Amino acid sequence: MAEDRVLMGRVARTHGVRGEICLTPFTESPDFFLGCGHLQVLLPDGTALGLEVDAVRKHKRLVLLKLKGIRSLEEAERLVGAEVFVPRSSLPELEPDEYYWTDLIGLSVFDESGRLLGRVMRILPTGADDLLVLDRDGREILLPFLEEVVQSIDLKAGRVVAAPPPGLLDL
Repeated sequence: MAEDRVLMGRVARTHGVRGEICLTPFTESPDFFLGCGHLQVLLPDGTALGLEVDAVRKHKRLVLLKLKGIRSLEEAERLVGAEVFVPRSSLPELEPDEYYWTDLIGLSVFDESGRLLGRVMRILPTGADDLLVLDRDGREILLPFLEEVVQSIDLKAGRVVAAPPPGLLDL
């Protein structure tokens, strides 16, 4: 992924027969897409597309998007599984302790004693508290992305320090 773009969601499924798609947003608020005009879409087959947003509406925890040029169910089906990016320059400035999820991917996670717990593969939105999905020697570890668990994040050093709940690593 180019550094000048940020992953903002994944197309979960189609919606209706007129080309609308359901997007799982990787943002704290789906309202972000209301002001978004242009998306960069990476299809599962590796094809990259630039698409303009025609209409946006929220649907539960998903975002329903109508994209210009996508007019049928068949055209929308091609987008299922696609990753949706926006230019980094279109994003608002962050507060000091805020992070874009895409910037956390690949960071090494250590416990408070300096032991490597794994690397962040992705972030899993659960509807309640998000989870950091770590790769620990080929095994997935789900670490709650909570203030009391994630002690510090240093993007420049590529490092996260965490205090995993007791027993989490014993599973």
